[in-house]
Amino acid sequence: MTEDITTLARNEADGYEIVLRRRVGNGADVDELIVNGAFAMDSAHIDSEIALAEAIGPAPGQVLVGGLGLGFTADHLLHMGATHLDIVELSLPLIEWAREGLTPVLARLADDPRVTLHHGDIVTLLAQQPALPGLLGPWDNICLDIDNGPSFLIHENNAHLYTIDGIRGALEHLRPSGTLAIWAQGPSKDFWFDLLSLDPDATERLIEVERGTRRMDYAIYSVHGPA
Repeated sequence: MTEDITTLARNEADGYEIVLRRRVGNGADVDELIVNGAFAMDSAHIDSEIALAEAIGPAPGQVLVGGLGLGFTADHLLHMGATHLDIVELSLPLIEWAREGLTPVLARLADDPRVTLHHGDIVTLLAQQPALPGLLGPWDNICLDIDNGPSFLIHENNAHLYTIDGIRGALEHLRPSGTLAIWAQGPSKDFWFDLLSLDPDATERLIEVERGTRRMDYAIYSVHGPA
């Protein structure tokens, strides 16, 4: 069965192209996000987004979420009982599309009183640069899904996050015993060893995903702040 692809929205306002589109056919509608011509995520395979939310433990509390995406991590955090989510998204158009309700999950997040959407660069925030207006930490936990990971960056400016200094800076925004969870498109041995040097109890969880004839492992990393 063939698929029809509809572009729901497209924008280059932030200096890079972001496209929200919907594939219709094969028994299901699938929303997908394309950034700078590269596939970012879709609604057909969300196990790793769910795993990112669950990596912080069963009591999310107040959570800083880096990257809105299609909203599945944030939506699951609310399902888990998060008391408040501060979602920082680099793309202003994506925030606007959520407020316009272009997909059901994004619409649900934009309408939830427990959610505040912020336009800004979370890497800058976590590097102890000036805070975004109306965004005050620390947080009980942090979930980051802002790029494909240390081995395949969409935005080169995100490279600092995946360094030891970048992780240390992020941990400083946690309340005692909080958890920082990070999504990556695939495992990175160097990144994993860096996390272990900061926290011997850091974890790496691989999520197997099938896309057509391809099989791949997404990675969820978690590292704990000081007690």
